[in-house]
Amino acid sequence: MEMNLFCPFYSDELWKVNPMNVANNINGVGNCVRTEVYTLKHKDLTIVQEAVTRKFVQELKGFDNLYYEVCNEPYFGGVTMEWQHHIVDIIVDEEKEFADKHLISMNIANGRAKIENPHPAVSIFNFHYAHPPDTVEMNYELNKVIGENETGFRGKEDVLYRTEGWDFIIAGGALYNNLDYSFTCKHPKGTLLKYNSPGAVSYTHLR
Repeated sequence: MEMNLFCPFYSDELWKVNPMNVANNINGVGNCVRTEVYTLKHKDLTIVQEAVTRKFVQELKGFDNLYYEVCNEPYFGGVTMEWQHHIVDIIVDEEKEFADKHLISMNIANGRAKIENPHPAVSIFNFHYAHPPDTVEMNYELNKVIGENETGFRGKEDVLYRTEGWDFIIAGGALYNNLDYSFTCKHPKGTLLKYNSPGAVSYTHLR
């Protein structure tokens, strides 16, 4: 299971209602634009983000079925690599006395990208929409997990995502999953057939 710690603000509307925004808290933190939230430019925000990270790490200490991903789609909204590496350092520091430590992931890009100067504590490098799976070969020499942890927007047919998953794994990738909006709280078996969002309809789950 992936535990995603942070996510960028894709629009000003999202930042406007976020509790890290100075307008929404009584602590006086977050007096900045949304593209500076995850940048280390504002010490007050960084302190809060460090505390949240440490809280998650402590609360989930006993769960061995998850890894931490620093930030979903950091390539949107001004998230800096320095800030991401800082959060990795916080996770490592908080777990330093743990007998069992968790894997740490970073989301690198949509499609493909060459990973430069990776943080040594990061074990999983995730990509979105990595079809074809060129990014696996591009980063294979790292000898780390290369994953495709989100894909969709190719239609609703199962075969599109089954074959994409096989292509990615056979190419040397180690992690794959796709969007599937046929699963909802009211449709836990994937039986919602009428929806406009991406992902497979998953008739196979009904058999």
